[in-house]
Amino acid sequence: MLCARGSLIKNFGKLAHGKGSVRFASTARQVAPQQSSGASNLTTQDNGLRVASYNNSKKTTTVGVWIDSGSRYETGTTNGVASLYEQLIYTGTPSRPASKLQSDLAKVGAQLKSVTTRDHTAYFAECMAGDVEQVVEILAEVLGNTEFTDAQLEEQRHILLRKIEEHEETYRSWTYDNLHRTAFQGNSMSFAPIGVDKNVKNLTKEDVLEFADDHYKPHRMVLTGVGGVEHEQLERLAEKHFGHLKNEYKRKMPNPESLRHTARFTGSDFQFRNDLIPLMYVAIAVEGVPRGHPDALPLLVASQYCGNYDRKQSDTTIVPHTLQEKLSKMDECQAFESFSMNYANCGLFGMYYVCKGLHIWDVLCICKETQKFWKHLAFSAVDAEIDWAKYGLKTRLFKELENNTNLASHVATEVLSNGKITPLPDLEQQIDAINAKTVQKVMMQHVYDRDPALAGVGKTEAFPPWYDVKGGMSWWRM
Repeated sequence: MLCARGSLIKNFGKLAHGKGSVRFASTARQVAPQQSSGASNLTTQDNGLRVASYNNSKKTTTVGVWIDSGSRYETGTTNGVASLYEQLIYTGTPSRPASKLQSDLAKVGAQLKSVTTRDHTAYFAECMAGDVEQVVEILAEVLGNTEFTDAQLEEQRHILLRKIEEHEETYRSWTYDNLHRTAFQGNSMSFAPIGVDKNVKNLTKEDVLEFADDHYKPHRMVLTGVGGVEHEQLERLAEKHFGHLKNEYKRKMPNPESLRHTARFTGSDFQFRNDLIPLMYVAIAVEGVPRGHPDALPLLVASQYCGNYDRKQSDTTIVPHTLQEKLSKMDECQAFESFSMNYANCGLFGMYYVCKGLHIWDVLCICKETQKFWKHLAFSAVDAEIDWAKYGLKTRLFKELENNTNLASHVATEVLSNGKITPLPDLEQQIDAINAKTVQKVMMQHVYDRDPALAGVGKTEAFPPWYDVKGGMSWWRM
């Protein structure tokens, strides 16, 4: 999952349960070709488990398991089950309860971490390179043998409900969730990974166990190691600790591929008005492209050129003749950030604003100024501007990828989405190959005259009408 603002790596982004006999899933679709390119390697075990590595010769290693089991695999009534099961992993196993789990990790200076996104759930730890075997053994045990009592389920349910409440007080995250809710209404990409309180309160133990049984299968997993780790070592550990796992289903076998065609984008808007919130938070987006799409990097470069701004950051350097300069002069605009989000089956390209929310005309002027800038990229961008954006993008991207955990997430996510690893030198070459004509082409194809999705939180009395924003998407020529 690449994203132009915030973490680039995070975004670079319902299943029917039928009765019947146990089924065995064919792994032909998931099996990746053996790949070796310098420091990166990708191979597939007999049971479909992918093993991905990137050896940068550091003394530390991030090792983990990324699973194709994010919130897009939930239903309208089970949204939140992926996050709830993620938390229940920490309760441990019969032979390694929570206290021993933490103790065993602490002995090697490691800490188990996890995250659930719309695309996947990941469990990983950073450790010394010599302790990779112990960490992989622990990961395999908790992922394959987790058991929990009713009391533990209730405890983790209450913890998740508190997290949901805290999440809704983070207006930026809440606005982005509402943007997905309206842009992808009617399909599972609209679900927030953390879930909603109504569903979490009603999830049963059977719901949780069925979700894990349906999705935690080896052909949907990637064992990933980045740091001072040899690929052959990871392969041996995968065979030893994950080789016994099978792709057998007690219910109707889920088809992850079918979800790649269900992320329908809808031009629309969603507002949550609360005048007790001192500002208005707005997100505007058009339909982007999936991860691995040929236009993903050019759109990311375009987003990079649009930039970001925060009035509270007094040391912000205002670059002349940019959107940053224009919006910084508007008192209504307190902050903005451009984004280009890429998921496994869809994407979003747009802008996020923090506004005073006092005058609708002032907010519309902010939107119109952004649309004029998008017009410039679509019709008259020059190579000097795009080169400037490429330098900035490469600096931020490769700085993030210097971190083992960020690089592990990047590698595993790419394998889950595209079945391959793009070597970092190749990624740099792909960015370097982008020019002004490339950016003009993708902006015309994906942004110009496209229906927008809008989301607002807070003082939304000044929220711009959808038809006015839509009109601005094709009014640029005037």
